Amino acid sequence: MDRVNQQQESACGHDVQLLLEAMLFAAGRPVAVSELASVLDISQSEVTSHLLSLREVLRNRGIRLQNNGYEWRLVAAPEASTVIQRLLGLGMPPKLSSAAMEALAIIAYKQPITKGQIDLIRGVDSSGVINSLLTRGLIEEVGRAETPGRPILYGTTEMFLELFGLESLDQLPKLEDARHSIDKLVSREDVVL
Repeated sequence: MDRVNQQQESACGHDVQLLLEAMLFAAGRPVAVSELASVLDISQSEVTSHLLSLREVLRNRGIRLQNNGYEWRLVAAPEASTVIQRLLGLGMPPKLSSAAMEALAIIAYKQPITKGQIDLIRGVDSSGVINSLLTRGLIEEVGRAETPGRPILYGTTEMFLELFGLESLDQLPKLEDARHSIDKLVSREDVVL
């Protein structure tokens, strides 16, 4: 049996996870399931099954497997961002202010949303905060509202998901859970707000 046939057989055997991990590492970019299936000459459902298993294997490792729809890629664990930035000499990016985090949370949960709606929820002008989040690539313009003046609608970006270690917005904590946690925290007598 020649080497090509042996490689194709290994793609059908137990080494598929190894091959997928190597391919995603080498690609250095999101790769579609269809592309992976084509290279390995197996079905897309088999690739997806192996990717889900590989994601579990990597769950508590320094490298994670992340997907967005039909594309998958290897990413560094969010917990390692500080040391990776030091290693690469990038320095620490400035932390987000509480105002920026507040606006980002509003956008994440209410998107698509206009600046006026954000201002109304926050009770202050959000122009500076929105510009900062746009500059950092955490939010983007996603369209225009069908209201007078056609204000810009904002939504979160792929970078937002990466920064917070999320694969999709479905992984955001439920607002009810967050409110319950805040109520419990506020009711504690030993916490000074």
